[in-house]
Amino acid sequence: MRQIIVLTCIFLIVMFTSCDYAANHDYTIVNETSSDIVIKTIIKPYDKGISFSDSVHEVKSGEKKIFIQGLGHYGRKYIPEDRYTLEDIIPPATKFDVYVGGIIRNELRLRKYWEYTAVTQVGTYKLRVTDSLLDEL
Repeated sequence: MRQIIVLTCIFLIVMFTSCDYAANHDYTIVNETSSDIVIKTIIKPYDKGISFSDSVHEVKSGEKKIFIQGLGHYGRKYIPEDRYTLEDIIPPATKFDVYVGGIIRNELRLRKYWEYTAVTQVGTYKLRVTDSLLDEL
């Protein structure tokens, strides 16, 4: 009986002192143009971890929009790494069409146009859309 009580106490201590922490990749789009940005998304079941829905998202001039992809459970001090090469297309959704001023600009999904920063449990990809960037494309 004493052994069962000791094992139960150990189990409860381990259960309540160990924790899982969720990690995310955030995709932030900052609109610094004079035009509105419209993003049309379609998410399929195999688009793992994507937490935004099929929809039309509008990012007005001077505003920003954040999309989140859950990466799963990691340790308390986990810092997500940049998983993409400069030629990869992000975010990894089935459809994520970017329209600027009514013109489709899916080349903005190339990783080379996104800045990456990471802190504990959150990696952030930021796309800053400016008139000069659009002129380069």
